[in-house]
Amino acid sequence: MKIKRYVARNMSEACHLIKQDIGPDAIIVSSRRIRERGLKGFFVPRKIEVTAAVDEDSRESKLQDELGQIKKLINNLPEKLENDPVKGSTSSNQISLETIRNGLLAIDIEPEPVDFLLKNIKEEILTGKADEIKEVLIKRSAAVFKPAVHSYGQPEIIAFVGPPGIGKTTTLAKIGAIFSLFDSFNIGFITIDTYRIGAVEQLQIYGDIIGASVDMVSSPEGLNAAVEKNRDKDIILIDTAGRPSKNTRQIIELKSFLETLENINIYLVINVTAKNKDMVRILNDFKILAYSGLVFTKIDETDSYGAILNAAYLTGLPIVYITDGQNVPDDIEAANPELLAKLVMRDVVFSE
Repeated sequence: MKIKRYVARNMSEACHLIKQDIGPDAIIVSSRRIRERGLKGFFVPRKIEVTAAVDEDSRESKLQDELGQIKKLINNLPEKLENDPVKGSTSSNQISLETIRNGLLAIDIEPEPVDFLLKNIKEEILTGKADEIKEVLIKRSAAVFKPAVHSYGQPEIIAFVGPPGIGKTTTLAKIGAIFSLFDSFNIGFITIDTYRIGAVEQLQIYGDIIGASVDMVSSPEGLNAAVEKNRDKDIILIDTAGRPSKNTRQIIELKSFLETLENINIYLVINVTAKNKDMVRILNDFKILAYSGLVFTKIDETDSYGAILNAAYLTGLPIVYITDGQNVPDDIEAANPELLAKLVMRDVVFSE
């Protein structure tokens, strides 16, 4: 018995490799989806690992039979070609517009942005290979995403807002650690999250690790005072309590804090696994805070990233960061249009 392991882009390719290598009598023992290690693995398609086995004793006799069949086919080929009414013709490999549309809808892109991506698409593109069509869609998707603009003033002030449990504090800590460790920026943390148990202690631990100051405030006046205290910092990062988007009173209370500050960037943090209907509600309910950018967390918990494009299309705002885990300062990526477009289109499939 001969057993071998194969890694391919899909099962069709794996079967082709197996047949070429150990023959059509091979039996597939197991298969599983795998991805490259690290954050890079989320921006390239998953591969499939297949283990196959074959009884080598039966291969020799099988080979003789196949050689006999091949000889028979070769001998009959001239007669077949002469009698074939469509001799020399080739079938069309055109991928229909509806097939492309269904592929985009399957990765959770909403109908309106799908129509935008396919608007006035040239017919010659549809006759290309799936990879070529995907490249066109990547370029069109990149046009939906706006580049993030950072204004490093004296200092840059960024507040993170959003629903509970989506990773605001961890995201804030990752950004602070990156700027501190790699850019030698002087960081100031401020938290107005006095509701969640352990929130202040968690931020204090991160502050101690990277040498950032940590201030806790409980009123708009206290927030102003804390910002003035940190005017010598390069970046001030403000953590806020998670607020359910339906709780308008709590969001208005949060607004009373943030609207007292000038030249502030407010980033709305969203879980990429949220249902499209829920995500739209969150985007709309938090509009009263006048957020200027979006952060998507937990991209490691899904294989479908259409929600990211939907949010960019709906708001016209930049996606500033994406995160894929709890490790600080790892598991975060500064987003740009090309990176986001490739991520969204990574797993799109065009099948009739």
